[in-house]
Amino acid sequence: MEIHYKVLPTFAKVHRDTNPYIFVMGPVGSGKSTGCIMHAFLAAMKQRPDEHGVRHYRHLVVRATYPALKSTVIKTWQEWFKDKITCTYSMPIVARIQYPLSDGTRVDMEVLFIAVEDDKAAEKLRSLEVTSAHINEASEITEGTFNILKSRFGRFPSMKDGGPVDPFIISDYNAVSTTHWLYKLAEETKPEKDFSFYKQPPAVLKWIDHEGVAHYRENPEADNIGHLRPGYYEAMIAGTDESFIQVNLMNNYGEVRSGRPVYKDYNDIEHVTHEKF
Repeated sequence: MEIHYKVLPTFAKVHRDTNPYIFVMGPVGSGKSTGCIMHAFLAAMKQRPDEHGVRHYRHLVVRATYPALKSTVIKTWQEWFKDKITCTYSMPIVARIQYPLSDGTRVDMEVLFIAVEDDKAAEKLRSLEVTSAHINEASEITEGTFNILKSRFGRFPSMKDGGPVDPFIISDYNAVSTTHWLYKLAEETKPEKDFSFYKQPPAVLKWIDHEGVAHYRENPEADNIGHLRPGYYEAMIAGTDESFIQVNLMNNYGEVRSGRPVYKDYNDIEHVTHEKF
């Protein structure tokens, strides 16, 4: 089985990034989960092979609940690796990928799937030793969980066995509110070292006509638009609250709620056109 992965524009940058902490904020349907999965697999391919030509790698995937893990991200892993992946539905859920490479070496990748709904549940992570981690839908995860993970990655393989190559924690999420820890980290703290923040293009563009009525259209430059059915986002817009569109489709910070939310980082130049379409 060969993997045919066409990298999205944002993830072309992500895959070249060797920072240990990577954050990707994007609209729904933008290919974030696949990009994060392939970032881990590409990293596994870079591991130093042992004397038997095996590249050992241990990856952790965290999400808030086990039903969400099973119904979304695990299925995406299975779709990509098909007969090369086996899953054991224990606690945690464990997947194993055995993948031969063209240079005669082989990737032996263990993937642990663990649900962490709060700081108390995050305590179960303290015994782990992994190469890297993926926080899927990081907006549902606490800052405390992220801080615990910071002490658990980059610990496999051990240094006597060559150590990990460019270990990382990668987090994906839809736009969050301006009170969320992810917003404060990316827009207020703004660490100058070791952290990278990526913002995908909006899935839809907004146009206001001469009567002040808002209209929307799919953004042809959206990251994953070519892999979605025609009209995917347009169908989502119909009858949808403005706040949902702003946060989940236009990738602007804010709250999904009734009323009139304020989006601090809204960019008219990027997101609004005054031309008719």
